[in-house]
Amino acid sequence: MKKLLTIAACAFAGASLWAGGMAPESKIVEKIVEQDMPCQCFKAGEIQLDVFGAWAASTTGGNDILENNGWGGGIGANYFITKYFGVGVEGYWLAVDSTLHGVSGSVIARLPFENGICWAPYAFVGGGGLFDGSSTGLGHAGAGVDIRLTPKIGLILDGRYVFGGSDEYTLTRAGLRFSF
Repeated sequence: MKKLLTIAACAFAGASLWAGGMAPESKIVEKIVEQDMPCQCFKAGEIQLDVFGAWAASTTGGNDILENNGWGGGIGANYFITKYFGVGVEGYWLAVDSTLHGVSGSVIARLPFENGICWAPYAFVGGGGLFDGSSTGLGHAGAGVDIRLTPKIGLILDGRYVFGGSDEYTLTRAGLRFSF
């Protein structure tokens, strides 16, 4: 019985020492779970370059410069001061009765959605001019959508109403947007 008590006491003491830190070193493994950050497609300080095709349709019957409907195209550049507000400039041409050249500037407001698919509806207002030997000052207001295929490349589709002078027309644009 003394032997049995001695063996039990030694086993108990050994177990106590091992549990108290005298056991061989053990490693604590921490598993860090990383969550995917949602893609941030729209940022403050973003510079955008646009290449687009355009369709112009006269709404006044073409009193002055724009007498018929026609196709065209152009390029533009935008700078977003904040994630939601920016400014833009563009130059375009329209092939109607003669080739018309236009320039415009806009103030832009957008509302980005970045959950899975990055897209942003936007609205803009601004002014510019249309030239073909004579010139006409014009204002415009419109809205559209920017759909990002990648964080840096997107599709744009927008429409605007152009007013002022004796010409009023709608201009619909579709194209590619490259963001930096």
